[in-house]
Amino acid sequence: MVKSQPRYSKEFKLRICRELESGGTVAEVSRRHHVHPSLVYNWVSKYRKNPAAAFASGNGRKLPA
Repeated sequence: MVKSQPRYSKEFKLRICRELESGGTVAEVSRRHHVHPSLVYNWVSKYRKNPAAAFASGNGRKLPA
């Protein structure tokens, strides 16, 4: 059985980026939200390059825990 990958909303990704901006570490934030650290690094990189256009196609939703 193939397991589908979770999709995360634009709002969720922005919340993660803002938590890092306010002093959190990638390890803390990824653990707290059950997201792999490499995803967090990827999201932060996109956000820092262009905050206004970051996650423009992020129409997915985070699956409930």
